[in-house]
Amino acid sequence: MSLRQIDHSIQEVNQQISRVSTRIGALVADIATIVDETEEQERLRLGLLAEVKAIDMELQNMRNRLREGQTLLEELDREISMMEASMSERRNSLERSSRLLYRDIHIPHDDTRYLQSVFMEIGTFLEALYRDLRQLQVARNDNHKKVLEHQSMIQRFSSRSHGLLEEIDVITRKVQSSFALTQEKKRILDHLHEEQQDLQEIFRDLLNRKADFYETVKDIQHFKGYIPLPADGPYFVSQDDNSLLIDMKNDARVYCIFDGEVVYRGNLYRFENVIIIDHGNNYYSVYGGLVDVIVNEGDRVYANELLGSSLYLYFELRHRSTPLDPQEWIFLEEM
Repeated sequence: MSLRQIDHSIQEVNQQISRVSTRIGALVADIATIVDETEEQERLRLGLLAEVKAIDMELQNMRNRLREGQTLLEELDREISMMEASMSERRNSLERSSRLLYRDIHIPHDDTRYLQSVFMEIGTFLEALYRDLRQLQVARNDNHKKVLEHQSMIQRFSSRSHGLLEEIDVITRKVQSSFALTQEKKRILDHLHEEQQDLQEIFRDLLNRKADFYETVKDIQHFKGYIPLPADGPYFVSQDDNSLLIDMKNDARVYCIFDGEVVYRGNLYRFENVIIIDHGNNYYSVYGGLVDVIVNEGDRVYANELLGSSLYLYFELRHRSTPLDPQEWIFLEEM
């Protein structure tokens, strides 16, 4: 695998890691939202359960009061019935006695006052019974109203409790559904984490392979497009045919672009001090306009090794005697 292929693979894997990381972030956000909603639903459910419990307690109290009221109502009905029966019996007996006394017995005039007083006392007694009866009837009617009110309240509270239980059932189903959805998303999240770890392992392996490539591969052809500029910035680069003209600004340092051997040091063209380095397989790099040159012909030099300095560097790559397009060989981000 060439360096370009390794870099292409690194870029692809890095994009996959980025996509997986984006999906992980989205899933984490979704899970957090679902958990928040589930917690809110659970708080609502617990609140409704507490309300149902309170209603059930109140219903129990109202049922107890209703039973007490019904018991009292039955007692009042029995007392009223007994009193009505007693009054009816006394009234009938008094009428019979009165008819017999006036029809069959001759009563002296003086004794009639006594009989009249007796009848008046009996009438007063009956009136008292009637008053007690009316009071019992009023109490019975009041108690009957309370019984009806308790029954109505029990019905309303029971209806409210039934409605709350239905709401609780709906919320419970939502919570269960949210829990199932959260578990499913967590399973997907675990899978994505595993995928991310696998991709990161592949990414690290590719980086190691790239590092090994730089360590072991000495053929400049494999580094086509990845060769750094030989200059130490700041600088300004312009291209002249198949050569680069680098304005070094501040008498910057010049470095060897790749491992090789200095095969020439001297004056060429208008660039005065020139170094030519053989990189093998008939590939050469040319550095013109150097000052303070620190290497000599025959020296073995290595990538990024200092060659000298320059104010205005002329640079070109050649294969045999043919100049090469530097944009195809030099790492463009360095241009």
